[in-house]
Amino acid sequence: MFFEDHPEFHETSGIKSDRMADDSPSPRLGNRYRGIVLENISLFKDATVLDIGCHNGRWSMAALHAGAKYVTGIEGRKEAVENARRIFAGQKWVKGNYSFLFGEAFELLNNFAWPFDLVLCLGFMYHTPHHVKLFEHFHRLGKTVILDTKTVKYNKPVTSYMTESVTSPGCALPTFGKTAVVGVPSRNVIYYLAEHFKFDCTEVNWRSVGITDWTNCLDYYGGSRRTYVLRSKA
Repeated sequence: MFFEDHPEFHETSGIKSDRMADDSPSPRLGNRYRGIVLENISLFKDATVLDIGCHNGRWSMAALHAGAKYVTGIEGRKEAVENARRIFAGQKWVKGNYSFLFGEAFELLNNFAWPFDLVLCLGFMYHTPHHVKLFEHFHRLGKTVILDTKTVKYNKPVTSYMTESVTSPGCALPTFGKTAVVGVPSRNVIYYLAEHFKFDCTEVNWRSVGITDWTNCLDYYGGSRRTYVLRSKA
């Protein structure tokens, strides 16, 4: 599996769920690869890809490995961008077909004037309260979007707002002191926004992707984290 061959992404992650209590890699990244990449492998072939909140470049490299033509990653944490550039520089097979941009996500998204074949938004949506703005960019920039996000259990299109600490690499960027206001959407928010912005929306069935060890992945098993494929109808 891809992440077993690239331990550098575990080593530079800093995200608690990516590691076990003894600091060894957890199966989480490999399991996510099954549902995000392998379940949608045809979407990556010869695609230009935008990776929103690319962290250390792990999904950007996974996209190239799956057949993408070019990947652009955007990330708001300088150390993460530096890790991504360093890791990619050590891989001769990815030379020349990627770029990483450092900055605030929405400011960078505003600068893109061309569409991408595939947009990856894997763990960013619940770190921002600006869900409508995010879908506006999906509509403008993405022929297809893979969206992976935490969700809250409401039967209506409801977003739960909360304050999040910004002290760890997997958290939001600060908007007020050492905290940020973020929004976690309900499942119906995704379908509502997808319909409004003219996307067909299908959901990955995580229980059918071949996972045998659900350690650190119970959020996917129980449905508090979900993955959607949005295909533009425009």
